Amino acid sequence: EASFAALNDEQITDAQAELQYNFIDNLMIDVGLKAGYRVLNIELDDYESNNVKNDLKFNFKGPYVGVDIHF
Repeated sequence: EASFAALNDEQITDAQAELQYNFIDNLMIDVGLKAGYRVLNIELDDYESNNVKNDLKFNFKGPYVGVDIHF
């Protein structure tokens, strides 16, 4: 899954890959484990704060694990 947004000098990129295994799957409840990798990049050019212009760049990336429960 990936998404990209750009407007003027701002840009946001969000991408992830995930695997999920459901080990309980019935009418009452679904329980599974998931693991993946996610990358989130945010770039804001000429961001103004207190009359000072700055370029802000954030980069978050790494693996994750989780439990998925639906009832």
